[in-house]
Amino acid sequence: METCVYAAPQLHTKGMFPDVYSNVVHGTVTRSTVCSPCRRACLFLINFTAALYCIEMKKFFFLPLFWLAYASCCYAYSANDFLHEMDEPGLCALTFDDGPSRFTGHLLDMMAAEDVKATFFVLGENVLHFSAMVIRQRNEGHEVASHGWSHPNLGRASKERVRSEIMQTNAVLEQLGIKPKFFRPPYGSFTPYVETVTNEHGMEIALWTHDSRDWKRLPKSYAAIAPCQRAEHRHGVFLFHDIHERTVNDFPRIVRELRASGCRRFVTLSEYMEHMKKPKEIPAPQLYVCHMREYCLPAHAAHVNALTSQRHIAHEQNAMMHATLDATSVHN
Repeated sequence: METCVYAAPQLHTKGMFPDVYSNVVHGTVTRSTVCSPCRRACLFLINFTAALYCIEMKKFFFLPLFWLAYASCCYAYSANDFLHEMDEPGLCALTFDDGPSRFTGHLLDMMAAEDVKATFFVLGENVLHFSAMVIRQRNEGHEVASHGWSHPNLGRASKERVRSEIMQTNAVLEQLGIKPKFFRPPYGSFTPYVETVTNEHGMEIALWTHDSRDWKRLPKSYAAIAPCQRAEHRHGVFLFHDIHERTVNDFPRIVRELRASGCRRFVTLSEYMEHMKKPKEIPAPQLYVCHMREYCLPAHAAHVNALTSQRHIAHEQNAMMHATLDATSVHN
């Protein structure tokens, strides 16, 4: 399999850890975090200056701390960065955020013509204005999921705001007979509390693996969104926005280029997860770097705790062995 850990926000759910979590169904990859080039350059200069000062003052024992801080900021991975495989090659999940909008109807027409199924992460306030469009999405075999009510940054929101955003959206969707399985926090920003409230309402947090960045401009090539995959192994969750007319009008090119690059079938997020195999873990050193970051999630903490427990058991066994040897030497 030819795939890689991506340097863009990625999909996250807890279900990849059935041995760790008992109340989940499925799961997939999370996002990894890297600094922007500008921030990385600034951090490098700061650390380089600090290193020169330490050398000048002959305080060499501080040097590793500066470079560790730099590495933990720029190259640390968040909680569940995993490589994942599919039991059916060429599965791709298209997801559209922030809708529905006045362009969504045209998008659904083209999806029907292309035999494409997708997942729509809708905003509650937009559902009020386009409720018929949401019902159409469901009736035509697409998946409707929650994107909150008004698109705030829940990573910085109060607990009351978090609950309100999730509960209001679920309430309006349930009035339409839709019970969402997934919640995508705006900007991909969330805290452990956001995850807790999401799970309380029977949903899993789901991000993405490939970001089209269509909110900024349309890509020159949609195949280039996932450059580290071979065509025969193409898969992933692609992020778009159906509030942008240019994105909707470009949908035929999206499908054409992704199919040419290896996407054989476009499915909903639920179906995509049903075809996922157990992931491969990232190397242990990255796990430890990740654990230093404040937003590492419980799944990763569980893995680190398991490793810690193994080291503790080994330490106890080693201590018992030395105690036995000491007792033997005294007896002799």
